[in-house]
Amino acid sequence: MYRFTSTLLITLSLATATGHGSVRWTGTRLSDGTIRFQIQDLTSGVVKHRDLHSEGVRPDRHIMVALDIDADSGRQGLSMVWTDQDNIVKADRIDLLNVVEENFTVETAQFRINEDGVKPARVDESMTDAIARFEIDPTGGVGELFNVLETDRQQVDPVFGLPGDVDADGRVMIIDLLAVIGAWDSSCIDGGDCPGDANSDGFVGVGDILLVLEHLGETQATSADTPARLIHFQLVGGSWTDDDNHIHPQIFNDTDGWNPLLDNNLAIIEDHAPSGWDLWLHNPGGYWYDHDYTWRAPQGESQPMVFEQMAFARDHRPGLLELDSIRDWMADRNGRMYGYVGLPRTFASQTDDWTEQPEHGSPELIAKWYGDLLQQGFRGVGHDASAHHPADSEWITGMLPELRSRGIEVFLESIPKRDKPHLLGQSVVAEHRLWLEFSEGHPEMFYSQAEIEAAGGRAIHLVSWPVNMAPGEEGYDPDFNLHQWQYHTAMTLLEEGHTVALSLSALARNGYDVAPLVAAAN
Repeated sequence: MYRFTSTLLITLSLATATGHGSVRWTGTRLSDGTIRFQIQDLTSGVVKHRDLHSEGVRPDRHIMVALDIDADSGRQGLSMVWTDQDNIVKADRIDLLNVVEENFTVETAQFRINEDGVKPARVDESMTDAIARFEIDPTGGVGELFNVLETDRQQVDPVFGLPGDVDADGRVMIIDLLAVIGAWDSSCIDGGDCPGDANSDGFVGVGDILLVLEHLGETQATSADTPARLIHFQLVGGSWTDDDNHIHPQIFNDTDGWNPLLDNNLAIIEDHAPSGWDLWLHNPGGYWYDHDYTWRAPQGESQPMVFEQMAFARDHRPGLLELDSIRDWMADRNGRMYGYVGLPRTFASQTDDWTEQPEHGSPELIAKWYGDLLQQGFRGVGHDASAHHPADSEWITGMLPELRSRGIEVFLESIPKRDKPHLLGQSVVAEHRLWLEFSEGHPEMFYSQAEIEAAGGRAIHLVSWPVNMAPGEEGYDPDFNLHQWQYHTAMTLLEEGHTVALSLSALARNGYDVAPLVAAAN
């Protein structure tokens, strides 16, 4: 939709209520290969920067950068995630405090980006503090990588913007041509707002006139970057097993890595629907017994679905964290990836067999707990039993805002109760039968999906088993056609406008065409 030039000025919605630009974020590759990230308050002149030296960055892994603003604290931030040459994922951030106007709103900012080394990504609309995310190639030529400037006018969308739409109203009209003429012969290479520079070369001239004329009369197409309403649920590590860290070899094995998942489950879905769905990896780091704390288990025993699964995998089975092939496969099909990990235990247990871990909520340890998911571009993370967190949980007060500032959607599991209003507004994932049993069956106790969405969250229905009919439950029937029920339930939910997660590969393998589900979701 947007045609890029070698040095691209692209724009995203970001804005200021003060009527003037005062915030700038930049990334520049220096002559020695060092990448310098910098944030600056143009009003006070205060500047902070962080250098990443080339010898400390793995050259085949992108540097993931996020920009954010916290109006409540006045923070202006830039966060980074990268993999060093020892294959260790690291994270850092730089902040300026007390530099953002209290009434700052995310509506207008101007982006200049070198398309040869930087890929911009939109941030989900629910991320109220996050501004943008960039994937930066650690190698490349010297010079500016990105330059983001707060302005006082609406700007064109950086990913799905319409060429020639100077005033960012979604249409290319005579008024855009007049804007170019009004700024004729202006140079803005030095970084000021440049309203007439339609082709983003830093100068207002003939090229801008030609670009507007080429697209005159066109209108903005609907953005296709919204999350899919159909998600393939892929179980990697389950909840219980007698085999320590068992993962089915047709999903992952130490010889072939993640290729079995690509060649089996994802390929069979693609045969029906090449795109239009996202991927949910459930416990991608597996589950582990080799720890000495417990989680709602009998005294002295351990439950394997632990929050530390990524850290354990890093130490004991690092191949699980080499997710590059899955990331690239999904990216080629415009799909997002979501991960699901265990419960951050940053609050006191109601029983004696709970091991409290306050450090799970420390933003300084984000690389330890989430670094691999951030590095691979995951767009959301779900957390087991996280709807139990009290308002003073360190994870709620510390880690959750840090994730959101980096453009990560956080999913609670399962549905928050009304006695925890601090959780309202977060996204929620729950089995479909729990939406029926909890939200519809006990509305006086649990929030409804409508309330969650009205507060800014998103709701996912995990289609697994009907109420009271799963194996081991009272109504279990071994002859019940589960796949038929899943297919028709998913179709009904999608047609009603809900978001659904289920095993698309299991349906396809059992003879069901999943293409109509994708069509219903879109």
